[in-house]
Amino acid sequence: MAKIKKMCKAAKDGFKSNEDEILSEIRNAKFICKKCLRSASDKKLLCEPKKI
Repeated sequence: MAKIKKMCKAAKDGFKSNEDEILSEIRNAKFICKKCLRSASDKKLLCEPKKI
């Protein structure tokens, strides 16, 4: 499985194609995007990350 680049792009491409990676990222979320409100454990995966 390919590493996701950005959560917003992964969401546009469809949840099913990256389901395991997306769930792993949001399960351990430490950042939220101020632009698209997605969350992730790595700030590099978000458009405008903010620590939560």
